[in-house]
Amino acid sequence: MTANMNKPTGKPAKAASKIKRTLLTVGIMVAILATSICGIRIYNSHKYSAPSESSFPRYYADPADLSLYPKNLDGITVSEVHHGTAQGFHLVSNQDSLKAKRRGIIITYGGSEGTPGYENAVQFTQNGYEVLALFMFGQPNQPQTLSRIPLEQFEDALEYINEKTTSTSPITVVAASKGAEYALNLATKYPQISNLILISPSAYTFAGLDFEEYGSSWTYQGHELPFIDIKRSSLPVFLRDVITPLLAHSPITYKNIYNSAVASDQEIATKTISIKDTEARILILAGEDDCMWDSPAMAKAIQAERPANVTVQVYTDAGHLLTGRSYINAGDTVVCVGGRVQANHRAFIESNELILKTLEQWHRRS
Repeated sequence: MTANMNKPTGKPAKAASKIKRTLLTVGIMVAILATSICGIRIYNSHKYSAPSESSFPRYYADPADLSLYPKNLDGITVSEVHHGTAQGFHLVSNQDSLKAKRRGIIITYGGSEGTPGYENAVQFTQNGYEVLALFMFGQPNQPQTLSRIPLEQFEDALEYINEKTTSTSPITVVAASKGAEYALNLATKYPQISNLILISPSAYTFAGLDFEEYGSSWTYQGHELPFIDIKRSSLPVFLRDVITPLLAHSPITYKNIYNSAVASDQEIATKTISIKDTEARILILAGEDDCMWDSPAMAKAIQAERPANVTVQVYTDAGHLLTGRSYINAGDTVVCVGGRVQANHRAFIESNELILKTLEQWHRRS
């Protein structure tokens, strides 16, 4: 009887064996998955590596460092602007043939990268315009990140124009991406802005891009402008378009994140940048294949409110930047900006031609 009680039945041994086989199978699957992810990351790291010669000027590495911006330019006098919250550069042609060729002033802003739209500023000055290339953030007397930026910064820019520039009117603001969102908001508050050229703009006020000090991108009279909260975008979309590409080291796409945040907002009207009371003439340029956000749709939404004042040009197969490749390298992250190289190149040439033609009409010397 005792011998029978102590005799192994075989069931615990079988159970242990089954557990071992299961763990072995799981281990093999995890190893295969890890190896696959590693292989995909290695492949994508090579595929989406930054070119040896970056297509961006060197100041993009540290946009806040003024010393990185080229100032010894043929035919152009560049001086730094430090006027309260108006921070950046003042560019004037020193060629006799171009001096006083155009009336008024152009103000350029960059996007979320933090530059003052310096490339555009140089090009405009080479064509006879007096230009202020201004920062939105990152400089003395300014917010250090793209969050809660006061629209009132523009008042210091206006004061500088009245005190330091040759011709004070008309004022045209040229801005891209988040800078275009800023510029459109400025035009609703400051009638001194005669014209806007917006590249890949937003029709809404979105959240700022500081996720530690999270809030609206912009403030006015001490209050945050109502904003669309991108943290409330679709979780499945976030996992598909951000987390999965991060794991695979492939390009992140933000367009659907913004679209889902817009679609889920129950108070979208309060976050829309209304131009119904804005007299400024507006030219909008956008790429059909913008992967950062849906600038073509937002451009048409802006135009719908005041069609007589707004012209929209959408470039087929072009992306958010209207130039370069379909993706950019931001540190260890690859970001999809959209478009095909040839289409982006074509859009770059055609959009520059349209911008210069439009500026010539708006700033014609009487």
